[in-house]
Amino acid sequence: MTLNAPVLDSADVVFDVATAASSAVEPTLQSLGLCSSFPGGLVQGALENLHIGLDVPWWQAIVIGIVLHLYSFIEQADDSDE
Repeated sequence: MTLNAPVLDSADVVFDVATAASSAVEPTLQSLGLCSSFPGGLVQGALENLHIGLDVPWWQAIVIGIVLHLYSFIEQADDSDE
């Protein structure tokens, strides 16, 4: 009698657990009492929109936000030279 059960590799199990954990629903910042209408809260809301909208990790949302912020200063400096 032979069993045809699949043999699971430990790496497969770890990958499946990590995938399930990353797809878990995380609470919004507004539900945690953050994202107010003050400047800091507006930045938090913008970063959360990048994080959720682009489906990127938080650190990438922060880097994208910094790049966009610096790009806006470069554009303002170019406009003031004219």
